[in-house]
Amino acid sequence: MALPYCSQHERLFIQHQQAWMAFPAALITQIAALYQRFPLPEFAVIETRCDRCEAPEEPRETSDTPQ
Repeated sequence: MALPYCSQHERLFIQHQQAWMAFPAALITQIAALYQRFPLPEFAVIETRCDRCEAPEEPRETSDTPQ
């Protein structure tokens, strides 16, 4: 089982829902530790970009007053 995860935004992709959700890095670490005790060859956490990484940057306000 592959778990697409974005550590920058701490988000996990839930494949059956086709959606990203907030998921703390500490929980990913705990899950990985659990699977090390019961090794499954198909288990892997895959670092990837999430929906927040792909979102366009919010425009920043700029001051129009001269300095």
